[in-house]
Amino acid sequence: MHATLFKKFLLLVGDIVMLYSALALTLLVRYGQEAWSVQWDIHLLPLSIIFVLWIGILYITGLYDVQRAKNNVLFFRNFLEALVASTALAIAVFYISPFFSIAPKTNLLITVGFYGLLFTLWRMLYNQVLAPRLLRRRVLFVGRTLEVEELVGVFNRNPQLGYLPVALVELTENAGGPITGIERYTTLKHIRAIVTAHEIDTVVLAIDIHEQRALTQELYELIFWNLDIINIATLYEHITGRVPIASLSESWFLENLHTRHRMYDAFRVSFDTVFALVLLVITAIMTPFLALLIRGSSPGPLFIRQIRIGKNGKRYTIAKFRTMKALAADGSAELDGAAAFAQEGDARVTRVGNYLRKFRIDEFPQAWNILKGEMALIGPRPERPEFVEKITDSMPFFTVRHIVRPGLTGWAQINYPYAKSFEEMLVKLQYDLYYIKNRSIMIDVAIFLKTINVMIRRKGL
Repeated sequence: MHATLFKKFLLLVGDIVMLYSALALTLLVRYGQEAWSVQWDIHLLPLSIIFVLWIGILYITGLYDVQRAKNNVLFFRNFLEALVASTALAIAVFYISPFFSIAPKTNLLITVGFYGLLFTLWRMLYNQVLAPRLLRRRVLFVGRTLEVEELVGVFNRNPQLGYLPVALVELTENAGGPITGIERYTTLKHIRAIVTAHEIDTVVLAIDIHEQRALTQELYELIFWNLDIINIATLYEHITGRVPIASLSESWFLENLHTRHRMYDAFRVSFDTVFALVLLVITAIMTPFLALLIRGSSPGPLFIRQIRIGKNGKRYTIAKFRTMKALAADGSAELDGAAAFAQEGDARVTRVGNYLRKFRIDEFPQAWNILKGEMALIGPRPERPEFVEKITDSMPFFTVRHIVRPGLTGWAQINYPYAKSFEEMLVKLQYDLYYIKNRSIMIDVAIFLKTINVMIRRKGL
């Protein structure tokens, strides 16, 4: 959606302005007006390189996620963590790299201080004034579905997203209970009057307009008005990063998942191969130390092996560093096979295993599967055959996720915690389908960077 892209671009531009403003203030305080221009020329290039790295850290930390960018303790705690990491990185670059002629100590610390203050003021201004007031779009929903109700809740809880739901047109008066703050209508014949009365900027369609002749005529007239008309599925995907349940049908899969991505796939295979080789070297170096820790925490093998379902439903074997107590003869923690979903705080997980999971180190041996072409760096999580069979019984479309190779990390993994039920598996399926539909180099880069954030924050399970 162009509106959200514009908001992210505005946040980026504002952050860049604050960075250079912080540098300018620092040089002004340290050297005064007379020597300011000379010092600016000296510091501009080195600090610009540092600022690029800082922006990357802000992105990894999630500070450009519009839905999470709000004035609360969590957001500014994340910024503080990003600021500390950025400062440490700048110190490392200046004092390790031989390419810079300056090694600012005081200037760097003062710049960090000014930037912390300016960033906080800028983001508070954006979240409190710009996004909810100047950039907000007034929304009319036509039709009522579960997705509509979910989006209304999301918009009301997150005013920084810039959407204000003000009106709803339902087909019947008994379609559902009232929604706080929204005017309800039951006629499709006066859409233009509703748009005018509520100063609507965006009309969201949650019904099939082909079956509503009166609505189609009304909407046709709106083509010439200064507003957006979008489908609920498009808006829902953009806001939640998931495919709505109501969209799932044979026709949807044919329209959205049949496209081949030859150049993208060729690039991915090359990148995955290089990544797998590097990760295998790291794994080989770590293995002797992990062997002492894992076997010291509980008796049993170093690795466990499991069957997973890969591309086109093909089965393959993965190896993982053991993180649970060895209860079965093969070293697994399951006496009767894969009977249940893993749970957060699972008593079977050892103390060492808990740390391996948090940092996702237990997954490193799967680099071998990437090298063999059975997996990719990024894709849907590979599931065990026992779970796939059970899930497919209640979710026939679940196997569609097997049209791409499973991944070491993925869109669902970074956006949703480990599924503990079939209902939560359905949510993760929505994320997987969104990724399969929209997969590209840009979204892969975003997933990779956010995975780094997950590992740093020890959010793995």
